[in-house]
This record gives sequence, structure tokens and C-alpha cells, in this order.
Amino acid sequence: MSARHNKKLSIQRANSVRSYLIEKGISKDRLTAEGSGVAAGRGQQAWKGRFQNRRVELKITKRDGDSGAASAD
Repeated sequence: MSARHNKKLSIQRANSVRSYLIEKGISKDRLTAEGSGVAAGRGQQAWKGRFQNRRVELKITKRDGDSGAASAD
């Protein structure tokens, strides 16, 4: 598969997860979806590596009530 095709699949996968979370009640304004394609690949292209690459990573960038300042704990 081409890098372009993989990028398209990655974007579709991310948008699918975003849609699911919106259906479960999370405000769409709080979510963004990004596809990485081959750029963020972890596994080799053997069949086992392909399963490692078909993933979605969630990153919490700000929590409710968080001022955005890092804590010194």
C-alpha cells in the first residue's frame, strides 16, 4: 500500500474514534482527530507489525478545571 493510502486510512480511523466519543456524549468542540499514516509506524510491514500500526492514541491536553499550568508536585 502507498503512503498516501495509509495516511487516508489513518485519518478515517481517527475520525471514527472521534465520532464514537461524540456519540457517547463528549462535546465535539473538545476533540480533534489526526491521522499519522506511515510517519508514526511502530511495527515492521510483516503481518504482525501491521496490527501494531493499526492503533489510535489518545492524548489529554487539558482537563476540566485545569489552568494549564504544570504542577510542581
